[in-house]
Amino acid sequence: MEFIAFVALWVLDLTYTFHAEVGAIWRRKITGGSVLFIVSRYGFSIYEAIYMIFLGPGVSSNATQAIFSPWIYA
Repeated sequence: MEFIAFVALWVLDLTYTFHAEVGAIWRRKITGGSVLFIVSRYGFSIYEAIYMIFLGPGVSSNATQAIFSPWIYA
């Protein structure tokens, strides 16, 4: 249950601060700081998507092993 609350707060933060992000990051020249910001802000989105698809509630460990075993045991 805490996971759902955390994701809800994270999405709320994204929606409230997106307009400031557009002006500060996306409309300016790309720098090392802007790349670091983008990776830290949206890297979590990628992680959460992978977690929900492959390791989230309702997915058995056998299914997870079947998905990841070609890469782990190759």
